[in-house]
Amino acid sequence: MTDEGTNLPTDWWMTDDVATFLGVSDSTVRSYVARQQIPAPDRMFGRSPGWKPKTIQTWHASRPRKSRPAG
Repeated sequence: MTDEGTNLPTDWWMTDDVATFLGVSDSTVRSYVARQQIPAPDRMFGRSPGWKPKTIQTWHASRPRKSRPAG
């Protein structure tokens, strides 16, 4: 099942789905996992982490943003 607006699955996001949502590479997401800079997976599919989309969306919305200098 996918979300028609983003073509991302609506049930579980795997590493590549999270990378697409964040606009980063798969290896960046794997680094986040290794450094525990992303929420723990909601479920493991074998050795592959999976997250419910809401887990990643909520986490991403609460991430600190770098402010841009004025001017």
